[in-house]
Amino acid sequence: MLFARGRRSVRHLAGLVAAGLCAGVALILPGSASAAPTELWVDQAKPSCSDTFTRDQVDRATPWCTLRAAARGARAGDTVLVMPGRYGGTVRPVQSGSASAPIRFLAPFGAVTIDAGGAAVGLKVVGVSWVSFQGFAVTGAAAPGVYVDNAIGVTFAQLRASGNGTFGIQVRASALTVSG
Repeated sequence: MLFARGRRSVRHLAGLVAAGLCAGVALILPGSASAAPTELWVDQAKPSCSDTFTRDQVDRATPWCTLRAAARGARAGDTVLVMPGRYGGTVRPVQSGSASAPIRFLAPFGAVTIDAGGAAVGLKVVGVSWVSFQGFAVTGAAAPGVYVDNAIGVTFAQLRASGNGTFGIQVRASALTVSG
């Protein structure tokens, strides 16, 4: 009887060890877990910038060159720090943050302009939620400088929209915050 009980315990222990190993492997395999929130950098004036970098390669020394690359690469909880400059084209985030981990685009030193260069919109937040932009100017759009649709939890702080074809900001969203 003791022998049979011992065999069951050994089998049970072996099952637990196997389950633990599988869980451990899942944690270390690439792509098996979501990427940790991080600081991402954009600085078109830095000679080392490249839009071919993956988000894991981006840091202050090796930033992306454009806001478009950052908008494609940012994930929930990330903070995108944008150095001064005039960034061309339309910026459109493709991922949502969450209420507890928004995606934040910050211009910590100011002097960051999104120049749509005649494109319909300069900053387009459509179908994504929990993103924020702080310290940006938006200009040069043929229609509204900033367009928000089908989004929740979007925040604009210290945003300036001028020199655009129609409205500064056009919104069809809920839980939008505009300040400063």
